[in-house]
Amino acid sequence: MARVCINKFIADAGICSRRRADEHIRCRDVLVNGEPAQLGMKVDPATDQASSL
Repeated sequence: MARVCINKFIADAGICSRRRADEHIRCRDVLVNGEPAQLGMKVDPATDQASSL
C-alpha cells in the first residue's frame, strides 16, 4: 500500500481531524512503531503501527 501522511492516516481512521491530529503529534502524544511521530512523516498503513499515549 502507498505511504500516507500520519495526520491523514489518523483522520481516515476516524480518530480526529487532520488539524487535531497535528496538535497531538506536536504534543508528542502519537507513536509510530514505538517512536514519537513527526509532523509530515509518512507511514505505511499495511506495516506501521500507530498508537497514542
